[in-house]
Amino acid sequence: MNDILNKFFKVSFGEPEKDISQLDINSEGGRKNLDLIVKNLINENVDKVSRVEKNVKTINSNFDQKIAELQYKINKVVEKVRGAILTERGTSGAIYTTQIPINKQQISNKTTTQIKDGIAFGVPENSEEYSNDLSLLSLKNLEFTELHLRSLNKHSNDALENFIIEPKTQTSTPIEFKINLSGVIRTDSSLVLDLKTHGIIEVYKNGQLYQEKSLLKNVIIPVDINTASIGIRSYPAVHKTTSLSFNKIGYTELIYGEATYFESKNIDINKDFSQLVIDTCDNSNDPNIEINYHISINNGEWESFSPVMKHTALEKQSIITIDKSQILKMYTSQGIKHSDGDYRFLIPNNLQTNLVYKHDIFLKNNRGIDNKALTFTVQEDTVLIKQAILKNATDKLFINNRLVKVDDITLYKGINKIMAVSEKDEVSSLNTEYLNTLLGKDNSYISTLTKEILTDSTGNKYISLSVPEFIDSFDTVGEVYFPGIKAKHLVSTVRVKAELKSIDKKTVPFISRLLVRGV
Repeated sequence: MNDILNKFFKVSFGEPEKDISQLDINSEGGRKNLDLIVKNLINENVDKVSRVEKNVKTINSNFDQKIAELQYKINKVVEKVRGAILTERGTSGAIYTTQIPINKQQISNKTTTQIKDGIAFGVPENSEEYSNDLSLLSLKNLEFTELHLRSLNKHSNDALENFIIEPKTQTSTPIEFKINLSGVIRTDSSLVLDLKTHGIIEVYKNGQLYQEKSLLKNVIIPVDINTASIGIRSYPAVHKTTSLSFNKIGYTELIYGEATYFESKNIDINKDFSQLVIDTCDNSNDPNIEINYHISINNGEWESFSPVMKHTALEKQSIITIDKSQILKMYTSQGIKHSDGDYRFLIPNNLQTNLVYKHDIFLKNNRGIDNKALTFTVQEDTVLIKQAILKNATDKLFINNRLVKVDDITLYKGINKIMAVSEKDEVSSLNTEYLNTLLGKDNSYISTLTKEILTDSTGNKYISLSVPEFIDSFDTVGEVYFPGIKAKHLVSTVRVKAELKSIDKKTVPFISRLLVRGV
């Protein structure tokens, strides 16, 4: 419009003046020029307003989707942060934390472990005292500076029995000394420090922290031919230097043939959590030790778990979801064809308000396909035989993307992915008949997809699939499955139990701390 007005003015009056101050408004040309400038300005502003209105409409149309996307991403970040917080010991002060006492007052009558000084030892309660079967070490095995020994003759072959170790001068610094074991230990044994009174003790094994600072009277450390030294640091109590008085320091090769059990009483929690972890201080990382943990929440069924800092089991849960039924329960939706590339599945009513932007969906293995990775919603811990899962004996088995190397597998309650891989590193066939028999055919899924949440003209949320996405599950008519969401639940009480085994029959398993952390 402005261009047309400018051309008409040129024909009548010549080139228009753009500077109002230069206009002669007493002349017809000046007045026409002023009118032209005003009209041009009005037209420019009309155009700007039109563009702004268009941009506002575009923003409004995308606003809800962007908000939903942001909320979805925030929820994912929060979930990851929660997991990180739970697994990080240094954040205990920022989340709910409580300790499960390890003492005779707080254990059930099913406990068979020996409880002493706040530690559960994997030996029978009625077993002989260590000190009755010790090979005593001698003074030559001790290494220290600025310390003084009492009640010993200070000969190198003096047996370490009934003596006191203390600083030469009174200070508030810890007492530190080293026990040299090179050439002493020839088989798997236990080093025993039998004190007359309690001390605040920290233990180092080959220079690495082995046992955190604890109030102890008997210190028992598994040792073998590879153990060169044990370091001891004793902290003063109430800012005063205290001596350490010993009955004996020696080692034993006692044999422990039977498993023992620890079980706590219910510990009151009374907090709302979506997840929790159990942080332990034990020696379960020792290859000669096996400690199997279970937890009962709100007096529910026992669930296997791996301590959060020792997650070595085959996908045994370490971050414990409070109510797995929420996730394992699948909600169904029947598809409706809108076009060849748009088969719509309405989100179930009970999830309509909870789902934003994206959500996972599951497609059942209705066609019985066996040469793809399959996902199973495992309703309870189930033992499987590796070779029975594989159709081809030479194939490798992966569960949750981890190579399975053992013959007997415990598949833990939750969502698990199973895949066979051939020698050529190609996806191979699974024995679906065997898996369906033990895990349930209705719990078998051929694929999982993360789909965008859409909204129809009536305000109902749905997801859309194309034929290639569901063809492995059904033809044009079928169902998709929506897992539930993780929600907070009241945790009234928690119980923990453990089975403690010595694999080599000599190394003593122990648990010195059980810490509950929840978010």
